[in-house]
Amino acid sequence: MQIQYGNPAFDQLFGYPSGHFRTAAQLIAEAYIHERQRERLLQHWHAFNFPEDVELISIPDIEIDILSGTGEIRTALHCGMILPRQKVSIAIFKDISGVTHDHRMLREYAFLDPLTAVANRRGLQERWNEEATLRPGKRLAFIMVDLDNFKPINDTYGHETGDAVLGIAAARLKAVMRDSDLICRLGGDEFGLLLAAPEGQDQLDMICRRIMLSLMTPIHIGPLNLHISASIGGCLYPDHAANQRELLQRADLAMYQVKKTGKSGWRWWSAATAPLDGNSPRTD
Repeated sequence: MQIQYGNPAFDQLFGYPSGHFRTAAQLIAEAYIHERQRERLLQHWHAFNFPEDVELISIPDIEIDILSGTGEIRTALHCGMILPRQKVSIAIFKDISGVTHDHRMLREYAFLDPLTAVANRRGLQERWNEEATLRPGKRLAFIMVDLDNFKPINDTYGHETGDAVLGIAAARLKAVMRDSDLICRLGGDEFGLLLAAPEGQDQLDMICRRIMLSLMTPIHIGPLNLHISASIGGCLYPDHAANQRELLQRADLAMYQVKKTGKSGWRWWSAATAPLDGNSPRTD
């Protein structure tokens, strides 16, 4: 879709020379920071190809983060309309950078775990709702990670050391996963990861292997040299779970089987191994 006109306020908000953006796809690709926001906007703009018997398509308010031409990150409220018969679309952007700071702080308080700075259960629920709305039926993987040998560390060296270990574990999970993957702390020493499901089992196992190796690296806190590992369970949606509840429950069951058969390994839930059959988990 060609961009025919942008007014001076548009140029000021985006910080690029007038006429820099030739198409809507270029604007979204260059200026929109977050992949999920880009996908959502592209879905709306694809509506431009609707049959001409549709008179008007409204684009609801969408909050987007923009990387401006000056290098600043700004927040804008995007809305608009598409007129298929006239083959015209109108996009409206309102700079709300100044009014979103407090709102974002409140959202972070509500959706982030304050100890580890990863998402909490509410953050996981929000991401699930976004994914289910944006792409119904999209294949997702949920990975449950339970730290092995954490309780003895917490009991022996105290909660302050235990909290430090949890923070380091969260940071390591973030380091081995993609920015688009959600990492959350479910409570205690349990973490969860929600991500777009890779195609093959080899890729799923590779993700688990990366997590294992990262968490097994010794943790140095002052004079202490501490060691943990992880029991990991995974499940795929919609392959082996019909909804979010089943997805988390079956990942938890797979993780429990790893705990039951020796810890420090991973297992993916499947109908072939349910109920739990006592087989040894993968530990390679």
